Amino acid sequence: MLALALALGLALGAKPALAHAELQRAEPAPGSTAPPGLAAIVLELNEPLAPGSAVTLYREAFSVVADVETRVEGVVMTAALREALPAGNYTVEWMAVGLDGHTVQGSYQFAVKAPDQASRPRAILPWLAAAGGALAIGLALARYWRRSNSAR
Repeated sequence: MLALALALGLALGAKPALAHAELQRAEPAPGSTAPPGLAAIVLELNEPLAPGSAVTLYREAFSVVADVETRVEGVVMTAALREALPAGNYTVEWMAVGLDGHTVQGSYQFAVKAPDQASRPRAILPWLAAAGGALAIGLALARYWRRSNSAR
């Protein structure tokens, strides 16, 4: 009887352990290199988040990237960027507020790759096309002039 009362007392007096939100997945991933044109950072945690959760993004030398809007939906926190990030190294600092009110925070780094030379529009191509056209017109005029002078 005493053992049963002791077990019952321990079971009723025990408080449930409160777990805190943990980062499960991030895009771009910690330590990764993102392709040019990155427009959002997506963090997925292991439990639903409450308002007040936020992402701050830093450039090199820890200058804050402006115009980053944090959206929270369930277990996902998205940092929408107004403009695509230029090539460089970045630090993500996040703070997650759980439904129980507890906050957890963390940070990680990633890089954005510079655009490939082949994929960039070349400013010289229109000039080359114009020069080729001018050369073709010049050759045609020279041929015409030569024919008209040789017929005299």
